Amino acid sequence: MKRLAGWLLSSLGYLLYTLVVLVVLLWVLFPLDKVRVWLQAGMNAAGTDIRWEIAGLRKAWPLGVVASGVRFSEGENSRDPLILIDELKIMPDVRSMLRVKETIPLRYQLRFLDGTVRGNGEYHPADGLVRGDGYLENLNLAGLEIWRKMNREAAGIMSGRYSVEGVWGNFSQLGGQADLVVSNGHIDLYQPFFGLDQLEFSRMSAMLNLREGVVTLEQGGVESKMLAAEYGGTVTLTDPPGLSEIKVDGSLEPRPELLGGIKDRTVLALIRNQLKENRLSFAISGTLLEPGITFEGTSGVIDGIIQGGAR
Repeated sequence: MKRLAGWLLSSLGYLLYTLVVLVVLLWVLFPLDKVRVWLQAGMNAAGTDIRWEIAGLRKAWPLGVVASGVRFSEGENSRDPLILIDELKIMPDVRSMLRVKETIPLRYQLRFLDGTVRGNGEYHPADGLVRGDGYLENLNLAGLEIWRKMNREAAGIMSGRYSVEGVWGNFSQLGGQADLVVSNGHIDLYQPFFGLDQLEFSRMSAMLNLREGVVTLEQGGVESKMLAAEYGGTVTLTDPPGLSEIKVDGSLEPRPELLGGIKDRTVLALIRNQLKENRLSFAISGTLLEPGITFEGTSGVIDGIIQGGAR
């Protein structure tokens, strides 16, 4: 009996050793260039003008793969990517693989916009379902190409958490949620209000929900030295992204520092008379490339008064 037990243990040990060697050999012989081409084709299979490009793939121990220079662009001939991911590292979650047989669990980490995105994901081979969740840490939004396309400057440091779900190869139907915060930022304004050409803020936050191509913004808030605001609404995504339709409503409370910059006493009195519970309502509509904002007081739309509140 002892001999049988010893034989079983030694056989199992040898089998485990063989499997480990096989996995390592498969990883060493991993056809990186073919996989790179396959990944690009899979991400570009949605049939839109959006194109993904992977500059290179390399192996990383233990049993990981690192993609570098991942570009997300509008059209094949675009020189400036909308998004450039410096490095994406993917590793199998071996512990989860031993527990779950119907999914392929992964761990990933991105170097992106001078910050980090890290999380966990899983792929279901039976139906192509992809799930993932994770955290954003200190992404510098000033590096996004979309600001140049919108002909404005913006900056801020974004952090938060997110989850996504969709079918591989059908990214237009991707769904997900995110709870995001942008700190110490600013954004140029297309049309000045209260004499401001740029809005500086200490904190901007929102909860996002993506379903069927529509991003719903909830519990949005802005805190700055000049004002405090609350907002919510939707962004209906289109191809190209710059034509996505915006419908956002909210209200803002002008701070004394904002009203104190208005030198025209008549204009200041008119604005104060339009405040309802010390707040003004606003609506943002149009597209991402050409958004417009209107303000409403106790007597209706008061854009002329707001824009006339020059310093």
